[in-house]
Amino acid sequence: MDQAPYTEKVLGSNTDKGNLCELNYSVKLHSRGLAILCSSLLFRSYGLGQCDLVRYFPEIPLIEIFEVKKNKRLSRQFLNQKSRIKASGEFLSKLLKSNVRILVIYEEDFAKTDILH
Repeated sequence: MDQAPYTEKVLGSNTDKGNLCELNYSVKLHSRGLAILCSSLLFRSYGLGQCDLVRYFPEIPLIEIFEVKKNKRLSRQFLNQKSRIKASGEFLSKLLKSNVRILVIYEEDFAKTDILH
């Protein structure tokens, strides 16, 4: 059987770096609560926003939606995202009969934040 050639992807684009940042947060974030994987395809089909990271505490009941940002400079894109992310929270709230909290976390604060613990 032929072996596929090895390729190495260099992290160059903002999307690549954003995904790596989300992965780092995900490891820490999902050490507590239950991870909820939200299909961007499903959410977009309902006109909802894509959720970066979501965890669920059924005993409270509470859903936390985390929007991961590279830096604190609020972009026009994020301001447009806010209402769609809020709509995603309302959707999950109805689905799981839970309260929802939406939080923005920044890569530069990763080491000093305790909200993820």
